[in-house]
Amino acid sequence: MSDLLVGALYTAVVHALLLTGVLLGVSSIRARRREGRPAVAGWIGVVLNVLVVVYWELLVSPWLVELWNRATGS
Repeated sequence: MSDLLVGALYTAVVHALLLTGVLLGVSSIRARRREGRPAVAGWIGVVLNVLVVVYWELLVSPWLVELWNRATGS
């Protein structure tokens, strides 16, 4: 059961960091638009964070399901 808790906590921390990155990128995009300048760095940040979230969901989520099944005896 402790593996499951560590995995869930680790996933929550990673998702929080990635969401923070997306929100910072979006605020950067909005600020650049107000200034009339291109928001290249903001878009790069948003795209990279979204790609990491997709990668995380495809690779790590099945591992968490396996830990859950092992913990519950399914």
